[in-house]
This record gives sequence, C-alpha cells and structure tokens, in this order.
Amino acid sequence: MSENKMNRIYFAICLLVMSVCIIGGCTPAFYRGDNPEYYKMISANTLYITREGFHSTSKELEKDEYGRTLFLLQIKNSYDIYGICQYNGSGSCGYYEDYCYYVFDFGHVLKDDDLNDLKSRNDWSMPLDWDKITTVDHTNDYDMSSSLNAFRTYNGFNNMRGGNWLPKFRNSKGDWIYIASVLDGNEYKTYIVLFDASQKNIIDQAVINDTVNCQDELHEFKEKNNWFGGKTKFD
Repeated sequence: MSENKMNRIYFAICLLVMSVCIIGGCTPAFYRGDNPEYYKMISANTLYITREGFHSTSKELEKDEYGRTLFLLQIKNSYDIYGICQYNGSGSCGYYEDYCYYVFDFGHVLKDDDLNDLKSRNDWSMPLDWDKITTVDHTNDYDMSSSLNAFRTYNGFNNMRGGNWLPKFRNSKGDWIYIASVLDGNEYKTYIVLFDASQKNIIDQAVINDTVNCQDELHEFKEKNNWFGGKTKFD
C-alpha cells in the first residue's frame, strides 16, 4: 500500500472519529471488537487508531515467563498491528509508551527482525520494570472549542480548510496533545499540538511526517516537552 493511500485512510478515519466523538462522547461503548484492552492500548499510543466502532479482531500469539503478551490486532482491510502488553489485569494493559507496537499493511507476514526488535524494545523475557510501565484510563474532560481557537490563532489558520481536530493524549500532569489534519494547498499535514491543562495555551507543536509508524517522532516530541511525568496517562 502506498504512503498516499495510507494517509487517505488515516484522514477518513479521523473524520469518522470526529463524528463519533461529537455524537457519542468518545466512550468505550462504541468499540465492538474483542479484547478491548488491546485495542485501548493501541489507541493510547497511535495517532490514527481509536476505540470507537472499527471492526477488528485480535489474538494472543505468545507469552513470556513474566506475563507479557505478544498480540496481533487486525483492523479489517487496513492494518495489522503487533503489540506487546506488559501486564493485563481488570481490562487494562500496562505498556511501554509509544514503543509497544508496530503497524503493517493488512495481511503482512511478520519478519523475524521486526519481531525481535519489538521484543527488544519491550524487554521481552526480562523482569517487569514498573518504572517504565504506563497504564491508560479514559476521560472526556477535553475542551474542543478553546483548544481549536488557540490552534487557529497560534498558526494564523483563520480560514482553516479541510481540518480535523481531535483530542488524543492526556498525561498525569493534565497536559493534552491534540492532533490536527490541515489541508495546506493540495497536501494534508498532520500536526501534534501540546497544550497545558487549561487547553488554551499551546506549549509546542510539530508536524508528523509518518502518521502510521510515528513512534520515534511522537516519543521525541514528548521527551522534548517533559511529557513523561507519571505512570498513568489518559486518552
């Protein structure tokens, strides 16, 4: 699948997500797939996959001696996502933020090098490191209007065309990261925008080049802005 096609799928998903969020309040009830804890974990670490309404199947592939689970989450006709959950309890996964998954085209055969790299990044077959593990909870405490107005003012996008605006990540300090897809000429650009807890003041923003496997770009942006202030983050 070409990068342009993948980006078109991403923006179509964003548009659907926005509609679902506005109508339904972004509650997990819209997700109808199996193993919701794995879907929720992937949602909390990617820009383009959310919990609401998308048909998916998942299966556990392997476990290590410390309870980690390697799983495959398939988004029908779109993506195969391989992830590692550090622990699984009470419907919630513990994971290593940003580096807990890889995304491939639907039907992809995972190569040994990719599998070994994913396992290495997630300390497979090593004792659990609780200082590195993050969990995720759900909150609807976002302010779409104030944050969007701040984004438009900050960038001079008074007549923003083709834009989607979505609250995506919230950390334990109350900071938020929103994502925006903005039509710039004939090209869509994807912004990640960091707000303080008020959701009115922008701390930093960046354009994401790879919206599919964005682990490194997203992690560097978070690290640069002292995002990692606790073990729990909210989406």
